[in-house]
Amino acid sequence: MMKGAFGAMRRIALDATGQRWGVIRELCGVDEESVDGRSTDDAVRLLDRLLVDEPGTHASPGHAATLTLPERDLLLAQVWRTAWTPRIAGTLTCASCEQPFDFGFNLDDLADHVRSATTQLPSQRGIYTTPESIRFRLPTADDERALLGLDDDAAERTLLTRCVVDGDPEADASTVLKAMEQVGSGLDTDFDAACAECGAVLVMRFQLQDYLLGAIVAEWHARADDVHRIAGAYRWGLGEIMALPRRRRRAFISILDDATPLTWPAS
Repeated sequence: MMKGAFGAMRRIALDATGQRWGVIRELCGVDEESVDGRSTDDAVRLLDRLLVDEPGTHASPGHAATLTLPERDLLLAQVWRTAWTPRIAGTLTCASCEQPFDFGFNLDDLADHVRSATTQLPSQRGIYTTPESIRFRLPTADDERALLGLDDDAAERTLLTRCVVDGDPEADASTVLKAMEQVGSGLDTDFDAACAECGAVLVMRFQLQDYLLGAIVAEWHARADDVHRIAGAYRWGLGEIMALPRRRRRAFISILDDATPLTWPAS
């Protein structure tokens, strides 16, 4: 872990080998205020703000759109765990008994699974090879932008044409799509959640990008309240408060609440 003007910075492995990596800093209020949606473009813009240019990095500021989905999600996972904790938790309503129940899981475990999945096919410099000797790369945000406005069939053809390096994008379509799902699904997964009341099992879809960006947007009123209270207590200006790393801002609020000091999540 490193320290910078915007708080802690963390080097994040983008694959299981650790040979591809990026450095990302903590969220501050200005970064949070820049988020107004949950789209891939919103995620890319946020990462371009948070990425730190370090010698040898594979994820430099201004180039987040060239990252693959797993790489993008691994960086977004670090944004979440630094601002909150590695724990993902919430409440669901059971479809069987209609009673609420809590669920939770560790984001670090899911991130490790994503990294491990990227090694299930041989690859070199981001180009994967299937057992049939078809070579392809994983889609990036730039590829996703190229599909906007296309119907499903046209979008699939365009994606395969862009991502298949050695093979026939049409004849090898099913093989490549299956392989892409195998190594590059990112932190976008289904998991089972069991109701504590009746034992029924619900299948929940978790999408990290949607979850993280949604949480940032939903905190707008709480963020405004933080600024108001800190400004009133310390007579700091808006710029000073909004430049604080989120964890530090929340620590000041905890002090003002005269609460038990915050337990800071692992960086």
